[in-house]
Amino acid sequence: MFDIYGQECIKVGRFSAGEIDSVWSKEIKDGFRVWAKENKDKLPMSVEKLNKYLEERNF
Repeated sequence: MFDIYGQECIKVGRFSAGEIDSVWSKEIKDGFRVWAKENKDKLPMSVEKLNKYLEERNF
């Protein structure tokens, strides 16, 4: 799911490959959360579980 989001962002020019492949900025993280809510069908877990996972992940 992170790769799908990253590829979409790179494709539309929202973020560069370097930004996606390094530690994510707050802007990228916030964008991912919005994307996840809008693309629930692409997630391997519920949005609630994803939010918990993201709190523990250092990305």
